[in-house]
Amino acid sequence: DFGIYNVTISVPPDYTVAATGFPVKSPKVNQNYKVYKFYADDVHDFAWAASPDFVVAEQAFSSPAVPGVRIKLYLDPLHKELQERYFQAAKAALTYFSKWYGPYPYSTLSIVVPPGQGNGAGGMEYPTLITAFGATGSSPDTSLERTVIHEIGHQYFYGMVANNEFEEAWLDESFTSYAEDR
Repeated sequence: DFGIYNVTISVPPDYTVAATGFPVKSPKVNQNYKVYKFYADDVHDFAWAASPDFVVAEQAFSSPAVPGVRIKLYLDPLHKELQERYFQAAKAALTYFSKWYGPYPYSTLSIVVPPGQGNGAGGMEYPTLITAFGATGSSPDTSLERTVIHEIGHQYFYGMVANNEFEEAWLDESFTSYAEDR
């Protein structure tokens, strides 16, 4: 079931929001809230994360197989110095998965890095938004890259293939794990 999402999110004024899709306009502050508006089409789920502590970075990326994607990174401050590793992992995944399985069909990809105490939210996939593992140290091993690559793989296996990840999770996990190792 794919659909169109037009979502308004109100948060305290010092919060930054990451969400599926893309913002349709700059956030506005109304009284005691900051109001974000996001739009996504041809997706079957919508997710968002908010924090007053996000360190935000963006890079535009394109390659022969990737027509153009704005990669948005929402980092826990503990990982602010590691942003290039996140970007490199995302670019590699988008390049190879687009070459092997078809072009990434969206104009944006958001990567959310939760704090260590929010690690239960780490390592998840939603259309155009993934979460990395929680930031528990300032110098993680290569599981940082593997998690990003794996979760981007879910943009294809579950995201575009659209199997039922609740009833048959083995399908998207197995294909994504194969793509990650490849």
